[in-house]
Amino acid sequence: MFQSILRKEIAYFDIHKAGELNTKLTDDVDKIHDGIGDKIGSALQFIATFFSGLTMGNLTVTELEAYSKAGAISEEVFSSIRTVLAYNGQEREEKRYEKHLDEAKINGIKKGAISGIFIGTMWFFSFCSYALGFWYGAKLIRDEGYKIGDVCVVFFSITNGMSNLVQTGPHFEAFTQARAAAYIVWKAIDAPSKTNNDFETGLKKDHLIGDIHFSNVHFSYPTRPDIKVLNGISFDVKHGQTIALVGSSGSGKSTCVQLLQRFYDFDSGSIFIDEHQITEYNLKWLRQHIGVVSQEPVLFQATIRENILLGKDDATNDEVE
Repeated sequence: MFQSILRKEIAYFDIHKAGELNTKLTDDVDKIHDGIGDKIGSALQFIATFFSGLTMGNLTVTELEAYSKAGAISEEVFSSIRTVLAYNGQEREEKRYEKHLDEAKINGIKKGAISGIFIGTMWFFSFCSYALGFWYGAKLIRDEGYKIGDVCVVFFSITNGMSNLVQTGPHFEAFTQARAAAYIVWKAIDAPSKTNNDFETGLKKDHLIGDIHFSNVHFSYPTRPDIKVLNGISFDVKHGQTIALVGSSGSGKSTCVQLLQRFYDFDSGSIFIDEHQITEYNLKWLRQHIGVVSQEPVLFQATIRENILLGKDDATNDEVE
């Protein structure tokens, strides 16, 4: 640029002052150098890191979800192993389990390929820097009279930096896996609850009579929204009254009790205890006033007394007995 300016006509210098020309030679050239120098390499590095990290993260999320589904199947099979064996369902369950493992395998292969490309690219540029350093160092020694010691110091500093950069590959994969796992964890934390589990709000009555009223209640389980378990059921249970719900398996007998406990919220209709809908009561208070003995009671690893006290911590000995 300096050479080009010196070849301009005098009129050019009349229009452009010395300070302006000096600015072009210094500040403007420095800005161009800054823009097309190491900044381009850094920008490309950050962009490549972003997209590779995003891709690895998405693949890791899919892989973890597949493992989670496979784990759920194995837990289901082991907890019902007698039923599986009784109906010769081993092969069927194996296929269900392998289906999700295959999904995880495919995503693992994709992750390995991307990680291999990423690390291989870094090693490629590392060896290219070695070659460039040897060539340029020899050129400086031959043409510019540099000392071998000075060239070696610069060369090994660069190679050491590149070596450390290459070592970030495995850590980069760990960061990506952590990001994917964190996404799943925060997704579970932030997922809203369809049932209001706030134990601080809601109605707490001084005296509960215990009259129950179901009015045109409809309900389907979230896992089977197309199957109606309760289709407009209505009945009344007075305080102290004993009733029996009779029906085939899956007809909704246990479901009515679970709706009373508010394990689920019904789709439509209303359920009253005394004169208030169950959704108006404080959830913790409501469950403390309902005693349930299910078909298959669950006992925790504790004494019988401690298991009984789980429903009421301040129960007296007479109440426990």
